[in-house]
Amino acid sequence: IISEGIFALASEELPREQANHWVDNVHHWLTNNYFTVRNKEFSLVIQAFILTHIPKKANNELLIYEAERLLVSPKSNQIITYVSEGEDQKHFYLIKTKLENAIKAKDFKWLYQSIISIYDDKKEIFQLMLRVLTNDGKELKSIDYLDIANQTGLLRLLDSYTLEYAIRLIEHGQENNNHRCILINQLISDYESDQHRNKILDKIKRQNIPAETLVFQFRQDMTEEHSSLLSELGKELRDAGITLCMSEFDASPTAWNLAKTLDVHWLRIKPFSLQSTTLLENNPDYLGNVIKKAHSLGYKVMVPNIDSANLTANIWKLKADFIHGNFIQAPVSDIQLIEGNMTG
Repeated sequence: IISEGIFALASEELPREQANHWVDNVHHWLTNNYFTVRNKEFSLVIQAFILTHIPKKANNELLIYEAERLLVSPKSNQIITYVSEGEDQKHFYLIKTKLENAIKAKDFKWLYQSIISIYDDKKEIFQLMLRVLTNDGKELKSIDYLDIANQTGLLRLLDSYTLEYAIRLIEHGQENNNHRCILINQLISDYESDQHRNKILDKIKRQNIPAETLVFQFRQDMTEEHSSLLSELGKELRDAGITLCMSEFDASPTAWNLAKTLDVHWLRIKPFSLQSTTLLENNPDYLGNVIKKAHSLGYKVMVPNIDSANLTANIWKLKADFIHGNFIQAPVSDIQLIEGNMTG
């Protein structure tokens, strides 16, 4: 038996019932006939997808995408599967289109948020965050588009624009005697290709920005998918003078191993609950012990999501290196507003 997938694409002129009748006839004919190839008999089994309820202004790309997705991961073993424009698919392509339009027009907005260094009050560190502007004047936060941008490959372009802008900020600060340290999110898969990685690192080296003024932040969960790359990548980024930070760090054995392999400088702790005094419910390490372990291994620790004076005081006692959150400084649209407050 040879299994083959066949798409039956129904247009508005082909009613669902007629399409179903046509597929039934094809299926009946194929499964009741044997074909002789080199003295061997074969029969065929088909799985058909009928795209249903197609409006006159249908998103054909969306419908075909959904059919392809079902072919790879079918929901059932049915011979015929009906596919329509689902809400999830509509949302996916709506965000994808907004991202593509924003990238073409370079409709971005940048926000800056302070990261306070507890032991070095002269060090100015900012996280640079990208907001995507849509045609209707609204903003897309990273939580709105991150997964979709990653799935479609658009996140690589957004990360590239963020890197270019961060370098300009550092250079502008140097010209004005403001020694800025800029933290940006980067997708570790962007650096999987040797050619692309070398291109980015050569560009950074040519800019001749001071060491430790640019911080690359990689998510722990995405880092796990590229474990074979980490050792080489960590060394090359360090050699280029880039500080490495692992975010969403959950203090699991896997997390510690990843941090060691990538040879990071900073650990950005995954959001936690002080009520349970642990990073995660299934994590036996107390936050204070995690910070002590990190320090013993040579890492600096950043605690994010600081939203109250009480939390600030508690984290301060635990001797974290950096704190970050809206209570410390809400994101602003002008870096001068932060620097003015720091120097004023």
